[in-house]
Amino acid sequence: MVSIVLALTVSLAQAESGSSDFGSDAAGWVGGSMEDGKLVLDDERVLLELGDAESLSLNVRLRQVDAGKLELALGESAWTADYAGRLGVNLGDQGMPMAPDHRTWVPDSQPLIVPTESGWMGADALHCEIIEHGGIFFLFWTGAMAPGYGYRQIGVATSTDAQTWTPYTANPVLTIDYDHSTVDGIHVHMPTVVVDPDNGAWSMFYSCYQNGVGNRICRATSPDGLNWTPREVALDFGAEGEFDSGSLRMPDVLIDESGTWHMLYNGTMPDEHYGPTGYATSTDGQNWTKQGAITADGDRLQGGGMLQTAYGIEQWWNCADAFCASVADPSDWSVWQDQEDPILVKNWAAWNSGYIQSPSPWQLGHELHMWFNAYDYQVDDEVITHAKAVPKVGVWMDLSLTWDGETLQVQQDEGPTLSLAAPGGTLSIASTGRVEIDSAQWTWEPTPEPQDTDPQETGDSDPVDTGTEDTDPTDFPRIPGDSGSSPDPGCGCGGGAGSGLWLLAFGFLLRRRSREESA
Repeated sequence: MVSIVLALTVSLAQAESGSSDFGSDAAGWVGGSMEDGKLVLDDERVLLELGDAESLSLNVRLRQVDAGKLELALGESAWTADYAGRLGVNLGDQGMPMAPDHRTWVPDSQPLIVPTESGWMGADALHCEIIEHGGIFFLFWTGAMAPGYGYRQIGVATSTDAQTWTPYTANPVLTIDYDHSTVDGIHVHMPTVVVDPDNGAWSMFYSCYQNGVGNRICRATSPDGLNWTPREVALDFGAEGEFDSGSLRMPDVLIDESGTWHMLYNGTMPDEHYGPTGYATSTDGQNWTKQGAITADGDRLQGGGMLQTAYGIEQWWNCADAFCASVADPSDWSVWQDQEDPILVKNWAAWNSGYIQSPSPWQLGHELHMWFNAYDYQVDDEVITHAKAVPKVGVWMDLSLTWDGETLQVQQDEGPTLSLAAPGGTLSIASTGRVEIDSAQWTWEPTPEPQDTDPQETGDSDPVDTGTEDTDPTDFPRIPGDSGSSPDPGCGCGGGAGSGLWLLAFGFLLRRRSREESA
């Protein structure tokens, strides 16, 4: 009896997992040292021994303790967080600012713009707005001729690096005519500026004050950011009893990626100084639809400056002589999640002992900056100054890494995910400076073993003569030790069901080969 078994050996990869809370050991990790239930790195690299893998995931909780650079790498592909220099996170050529909880703000020690002895800003410089266009930075601000609410107008300075500023020689660029009967005859102040991405036209929205009537939001236009033409009231008083029936002030406008214009502003009823934050939208910057108040009173989101970052719509706003921060999802500008603590508090110098107010943020590379005004009660001066976000060390983060064999993805603290095509390799964590790892969980799928399709012989037999002359011994599985000589004519080819099944299978293979050769 002759029978042949074609042995097919496939190693099915089973997902494997591991974890460590570093309470007693660093199972799976090579390098670093154990201290107080944490795996500690001091200017070194630790490796996670997984062997060859075709996919993996890692969740790790860790923190950068001092100034330095943190790296989570898979082979040559690395996610980095810079706590020493550029204040950013990167994966390949993708990058973004540090996450909100990992920033702290450092203000300048001296004012940037101070009032002059006389003229259009003889008393105060306040309510600024920053914008960049065509490689030039424009810093707008309100100048007041006299203390308190003396006539207000708007000027501008320009810069190529956002550090050294040159005031425009023809300031103020938006003026008043001292006509008490017009909508902007007394004050034009609190500017916010945008450039329409579709046509390059500039729009300035600002509070315009009519004597005895109050503040509304007006709009001016410009071809270049320097020469402005007042146009019309963009947002008028609400109906009697509405939260903005008395005044509308402190507008801030952004245009999103879809081309929708969004405005936040502070609305008050008659005889109120501060009120709820209102929200309005537009498709062209001219015709606005009020969406109502999005706060209950004037204590939240007051006088804010917005910026769209990788983390959403971020806003910095006035909160009790300090700045607070919030973020909204771009799909819903009416719901804002507040950061727990103020990000900057007044009184780091005598010239800001009174209050700080009206922040205007901007992103330069991976760095975040803001310009704002500060007040000194003793001197009775408002000045413009600046602060920069720097890394905040010592904050725990949750990092999630996944790799499906082709694409590496890294996410920090449920924030945005960075992706990169990556071939894989050894998984490692490295640092300059000190890093503490509190816990880690990982899952990976090992690379399958190679398939083995070598035939094995059972029983006594010789190959069967097929009657074909062109037979390549590599075309079909062969019995070990077979030399390929002619079969014995006296074989028991007709014996048993096993032989019959073998002959049927063999005949099928021959017919398939014949068809392939004739094709």
